[in-house]
Amino acid sequence: MSLHYPKEDRMGAKEIRLFQSIFDELRLIKTEMRLQRNHYKEELQRPIEALELSMVDSFLDRLEKRLYRQVEALTSLYSTLDIQVPFPPMRGWAVSPDFASLLVQEIFLKRPDTILELGSGVSTLVAAYALSKLGEGRLLSFDHDQSFCMATEKNIKVHSLESVAQVHYAPICDIMLVGPEKL
Repeated sequence: MSLHYPKEDRMGAKEIRLFQSIFDELRLIKTEMRLQRNHYKEELQRPIEALELSMVDSFLDRLEKRLYRQVEALTSLYSTLDIQVPFPPMRGWAVSPDFASLLVQEIFLKRPDTILELGSGVSTLVAAYALSKLGEGRLLSFDHDQSFCMATEKNIKVHSLESVAQVHYAPICDIMLVGPEKL
């Protein structure tokens, strides 16, 4: 920024020196304000950065615990069910490893003759493996999505579980009921 001084012919040297000292003082004040602003900005930034780091650390801790539970549950599934062929990815399908582990526990405790499943996927494989391990029971799965139905049928064959599990395509459609309505 360039400073414009009043013309010398209208003002004397004394006034010019006065204006020059005022401008110099303003420059110093402006510099001091910048330094103070940067100082306060740094002072304010530290707690924000500490808070952000704390939040990131907390998030990473929670994520690590969740991932550990999933890995632990998946390891348990593979060892308990003696799975010979890897499962398809579990996160793209509805069941997660910790839920699948709970499903196996329920099947082992209740020893059902028949499991009726609505919707198919990795949960179908997990339940079929559990029934196969028990040596009894069967699984009937119905899915409205033909692509899931076909993928699950393929996986049942790959895992050699056809004797325990069947998947049926059951498209969702409107139906008209005749007779008295009952809830």
